[in-house]
Amino acid sequence: MTSTLTAGGLPNDHILDPSSIYPISSSGNNVILNDQDDESSNNNSTQRPLSFGRDMWEGFETLCKRTEVGLDQCKELLEFFKKRVAIEEKLSKNQISKFKLKDETDSFQRGFTCISMLSDAEANIHKSFSQNLLNNLCHPFTAFVKELESRRKKLVNDGQKLRNDYKDSLDAVRKGHQKYERLCRDIESAKMELISMIEKEGEQDGVGPSLKIQTIEKKVAKCESLALIAEQEYKDQIKETNEFIYGNYQSKMADNLNEFEQFELMRMQFIKSNIKNYMALMMEIPSSLEAELNNGCKQTDWIDPDLDLNTFIKTHQSQKKLPLPFQFEPYLESKIISLNQSNHIPQSPSPPTRSLKDNIIGFFNKSTAALARSIDDTNQLSISSNNISSPPILTPGAPSSPSKASIFGSDLEELMDAQKKQFPNETVPLILNSFIQTLLRLGALETEGIFRISPVHHSIQIEKQKLDQGGNLDHIDDPYLAATLFKHWLRDLPNPLISSAIYDEIIESPENSWKIIKNGIPLLHQKVLNYVIDFLVEFIEPEFIAKTKMDAHSLAIVVTPVFIRSNLSNPQQALENSKKEIKVIECMLVESFNNKKRRLARSTEDVEDNGQQEEEKENDQSSETLNNDNSNNNDGDDNQQLSSQQEQQQQSLSQTNQQPSRNHSTLSFATMTSDATNSDVVLVEGSSEDMISVTTSSSGEEIHEDEFTVVSPTSGQPTNKDRSIRNSNSST
Repeated sequence: MTSTLTAGGLPNDHILDPSSIYPISSSGNNVILNDQDDESSNNNSTQRPLSFGRDMWEGFETLCKRTEVGLDQCKELLEFFKKRVAIEEKLSKNQISKFKLKDETDSFQRGFTCISMLSDAEANIHKSFSQNLLNNLCHPFTAFVKELESRRKKLVNDGQKLRNDYKDSLDAVRKGHQKYERLCRDIESAKMELISMIEKEGEQDGVGPSLKIQTIEKKVAKCESLALIAEQEYKDQIKETNEFIYGNYQSKMADNLNEFEQFELMRMQFIKSNIKNYMALMMEIPSSLEAELNNGCKQTDWIDPDLDLNTFIKTHQSQKKLPLPFQFEPYLESKIISLNQSNHIPQSPSPPTRSLKDNIIGFFNKSTAALARSIDDTNQLSISSNNISSPPILTPGAPSSPSKASIFGSDLEELMDAQKKQFPNETVPLILNSFIQTLLRLGALETEGIFRISPVHHSIQIEKQKLDQGGNLDHIDDPYLAATLFKHWLRDLPNPLISSAIYDEIIESPENSWKIIKNGIPLLHQKVLNYVIDFLVEFIEPEFIAKTKMDAHSLAIVVTPVFIRSNLSNPQQALENSKKEIKVIECMLVESFNNKKRRLARSTEDVEDNGQQEEEKENDQSSETLNNDNSNNNDGDDNQQLSSQQEQQQQSLSQTNQQPSRNHSTLSFATMTSDATNSDVVLVEGSSEDMISVTTSSSGEEIHEDEFTVVSPTSGQPTNKDRSIRNSNSST
C-alpha cells in the first residue's frame, strides 16, 4: 500500500497521530513497523523483557506523568526521613535524666541512679540514630531528588521538542501540498478564462490575438511558472520530512524513551536502597525492636523494580508506528474545458445584500426617537463636531441606493457617500454620533473600567452583525458592550484615523501631535479624530475619574490601538514603540483637556466683566432717575416704586452672575445644549478647537462665539448688540 495526500491536505487535529493523517488500507490495518508480526510479538513478550523504546512508542505523555508521580514519591519518603530525625532528636532530649543524687548511702537513691544512667544511654541511642538518619539518608536523598528533577526536566524538554519538530514537519508537507494544489487550480482557472475569451472573440483571419487574450496568456504562463516552483518545493519538503521521520526523529525518540526507562530504574533502585539503609539503622537500636526490624527487612526484599516496570509496560503497551514514505502526487488537469466544449458555466445567483445606506437609514429610523428620549436621561448631554448638529429624524419611506459596504470595516469616505444624499450637511458619519449618544445614555461617564472591560466575544459579534444588517443601539443596556462596539468600529476602519504616513514623525514628537495631524491626515479623518478626542476628554474630568478609575494614561492605553496601528514585524521594536504611541494619545487628551479648561476660564472672566459693566451702567441710570425724580418733587409713592425697581434690577444682576446649577449640563465640545429650567436649545457652529457650549437667555436670543451676533429666534434678524460672551458653566 502507498500513502498519498488527499486533495484537501492534511487534517489539523491529531497531527501527531499517523493513523489520522494517512488512510487505512483495504484490509483495515495501519502501516506498523515491527520486527515481527502481532502473533510472534505476543509470543516473544514472554521471552524478552519489555522496554519503553520498543513497546511504548506513543507513551511519551504517559511517561511524563509517571516520572512526575515518581518524583512526588521520592519527596514523600524524604519528608518521612526528616520527620523521623526531628522525632529522634526530641526523644533524645526528653530521655536525659534530671535526677540529682542526694544520699549515696540510700539504696533507693543508688537504684534511681541506675535508672538515670539507662535513660542517658537511651537518649544517646536516639541522638546517634537521628545523626545517622540525617547524614546517611536525608542529605544524600535531598541531592538525589534535585538531580532527578533536573534530569527529568531535560528528558521532557527533549521529547517535547522532538514531538514539535515532528508536528512541524508534517505541517510543512501539508502546507506545501496545499500551495501546490492552489497554484494548479489557478492555472486551471486562467486557462478556462483564456478558452472563454478565445471563444467569445472568435477566430479572425489575418488578425492576431487581442490585447486581452495576450494578457490572459501571460497570466497563464506566470501561474505555470509559480506552479512549477511550488511543485519542486512540495517534492523537496516531502523528501526532507521522510528523512527526518526515518532518521533523526526515529533514533532520538527511541533514545529519549530509553533514557526515561533508565531514569525510572535508577529512581526505584535508589528508593529501594535507602529503605534498606533505614532498616539497617533501625537494627542498631536495642534488641527489643530486632524482630520487627528483621520483618521489615524481609518485606523490603519484596521490592522488585524489574517486575514493576514490566507490569507497567504491559498495562500501557503500544506498538511502534511510522508512516510510509511520502510520494509525489501529480496534479490532474481534469477541469480544463476544451475549445470544442461549451464554455457556458452556470452560476448560481448571488444572494441579495443590504446596502450601506440601507443599514445607516434603517439604523437611524429605529434609533432617532430613542436618542431623543435619552437626552433627558443623560442630563441632556449631547455632542457634535465641526458644523454637525444632532442626527436628523428619518422617515420610514426614505429612499436608498444599493451598496455592498457595511457599518464595520468600511472607509469613512464610504460611510459619508452612503449618507450624503439623505444628510448632505453632515460632516462626520452618523453612526459615530449614535455611538456617543448611546454611551451618554448608559452613563458611561460614571461607569468603572469603561473602555477597559469587555463583554463576552459572542455578544460582540452578534451586535456587530445586527448593526451591519441595519439594526440599532436602542436595545443595548450595557455600557461596556456599547464602548466595545465603538472601539471595534474605529479599529475596523481600513485606514486608521492617524495615518501611517505620519507614524514615525508623531511618535518622536508627541507634544506636537495636533500640529502634525493638522497637516498630515485627510480633512475627514481630522474631523472624526477631533470629534472622538473631544468626547474622550470628558472622561478625564476629576469627578468622572473617581468613578471610572480611568485617568488620561489609562484611557490612552486602551484606545491607542484603535487610533494608531504599527506595521513593525520586530516584536521588540513594536513593544518599545507602543509606549511612544500611548504617549501620543495621552498628550492629545491632556492638551485638549487643558484647552477646554482655558476656554471655560476665559468665558467665566468675560461673563463676570460684562456683569460688572452692566451693574455699573444700571447704577448710573438709577442715580440719574433719582436725581430727576427729586428735582421734580415726585411724591413718596414714586420714590417707593423706584426703590422697588432698583432692588429688582440688583436681584436680576446677582442672578446673572451666579454660576449655573448642575441641572444645566453641557459638554464643552458640543454644539447642542439645553437648560433644564427655562432656556431654549441653541446650536452653535465653530471649529473643533474653539467650540464652547452656550445657552440662550430667557428672552430667547441665540449667542454665537467670538464677536457674537445676537439673533432673535422669532424674527430671525440680528440685533444691534455685538458682544463677546462665553459660557460661564464650568461643570461638565
